[in-house]
Amino acid sequence: MAAVAALDERLVVGPSWNGCPGTHLPFDPVIANLGSGGSYFGCLGVETTGFMKVHRPYLLILLAIAFVVTVANVAWTLLDQRPPHWDMARHLVTSLDYRDAAQQGHWGTLVRGYYYYPPLIYLSVLPWYTLFGSSVAVAVASNFGWLALLLVSVYGLGQQLWNRRVGLVAAIVSAGTPMLVSQFKEFQLDAPLAAVTAATVYALIRSRALSNVNWSIAVGLALGLGLLLKWTFALIMLVPVGYCLVLVVWRFQRQRYLANFAGVVTAGLTAYTMVSAWYWSNFDILQTDLINNGKEAGVREGDPAIWTVASNSWYLDAAINAQIYAGLAIVLAVGIGYWLWRKRLAVGSDWLLVALTVVGTYALFTLLPNKDARYTLPMIPLLVVLGCGGLMSLRGRWVKYMGTGLIIYSAVSWTLMSFGGSQRLPRIAIADRVVIWAPHGYLIGAPSADRWYQAEAFDRARAISPAIHYQAWDTIWFNNWGAAYYAHQLGLTMVPSTENAGAMITRTAPATAPAELRAAWQPEPAQGWTKVWSRSLPDGTTVTVWQPLDSL
Repeated sequence: MAAVAALDERLVVGPSWNGCPGTHLPFDPVIANLGSGGSYFGCLGVETTGFMKVHRPYLLILLAIAFVVTVANVAWTLLDQRPPHWDMARHLVTSLDYRDAAQQGHWGTLVRGYYYYPPLIYLSVLPWYTLFGSSVAVAVASNFGWLALLLVSVYGLGQQLWNRRVGLVAAIVSAGTPMLVSQFKEFQLDAPLAAVTAATVYALIRSRALSNVNWSIAVGLALGLGLLLKWTFALIMLVPVGYCLVLVVWRFQRQRYLANFAGVVTAGLTAYTMVSAWYWSNFDILQTDLINNGKEAGVREGDPAIWTVASNSWYLDAAINAQIYAGLAIVLAVGIGYWLWRKRLAVGSDWLLVALTVVGTYALFTLLPNKDARYTLPMIPLLVVLGCGGLMSLRGRWVKYMGTGLIIYSAVSWTLMSFGGSQRLPRIAIADRVVIWAPHGYLIGAPSADRWYQAEAFDRARAISPAIHYQAWDTIWFNNWGAAYYAHQLGLTMVPSTENAGAMITRTAPATAPAELRAAWQPEPAQGWTKVWSRSLPDGTTVTVWQPLDSL
């Protein structure tokens, strides 16, 4: 212990140790015995040279994977005949609002405009729209940057906690998890949020719990990006950031250096500078919307009440049956369990920081009245890192093939979920409650040949008049947000009644709708209109375009 105390003293006053600045670093004998588990100040057996410089070949591999996957996702989008579903269509509509604001020079709208969600995802697609035009395929292509960030960040986490091989395997496995397979084929918030979450946790580790000012800037940048993607990022980072703040206070109590808070101040100011304009401008309306919409959506969707067993287990079910599938989840659980059994978790360990992010995300989202499997998606790449690292730490002659096996599994699963054909491949489940594997991701699988004709209906109506009255039954693949997107894309105006309309689009009610609602639903216009175009849809409904008789 005397030797440890002496080393502690040298760390406090010395200029450096093992390549790390020593003036503000605490030392703990428990942390010193972590071995390959890493430490929060990243100096025990971990390379300290520049990440980009040392790992360039791996980065090139990951960027190549991101490029190939993005090209395949764009091809998938061009093959799929369905219009965008509810949430994706909503984000596409907002992206066009930002496109129009940029074209008209309304710069204040780009920074402070309120469309319920923060502006980053919509700002990120603008360069792609400028270069290639605005379309669903171009919006999906803009995911390339987020996918690259995810792969590089997950790789960095695996390298920091274990080694480069673990990082490479974890990055590839993350991209092959079912929900991320699907989400990167869509234009939504949750896959980018998963990427920024992994990047933030990586930056926290490299910052040595906010003791390194340079990496604390990176932490602040990552926090700002996450908060500008979606406000739920605050819940995701609450526990890991709080944990790092506790370590900062602990350092201060031991050393009494105000400089211990330099990283905290730097990260906080950086993040605040990035997000303050949007959040302060929209604080009141955002607060109202979040409170009201969350409660209403939870009730409407039948989500379980908080503080119940059903609520506490809801995201476990989502992880198994939507985010990972039980087959891979069991394998990862073995790796995590082995590492917990083999290693003693200590305050300050990098492994603990990642694990706390997962646990905190899960626990806090069970306390929200509105639940969706996508909301906890950002914890999945972190689980993959922990599981892959534990598995590849197992002992035995066959373990050297573990990483190769995981990569092959992920590549095959990604291919089958993306292009395998859900009609020909079996869904493997236990009692239809626990999905071992499925030939599709979350909502979508292989490209669908189902024709819904929503875009064609608006194109037909545009040939008649720019003023459209729309009266159609709202379902996932033919929805009101999709109608708003196609109308906006074609420069049409949606009018609330037939009086000011030069054309009309209607859709009948599906057979699955309640009988009393079907009886009351009469989408056909009164006299004075004539049918000019009509198509039958996959669910048995019919879409029709009408034209006023007096315009003939």
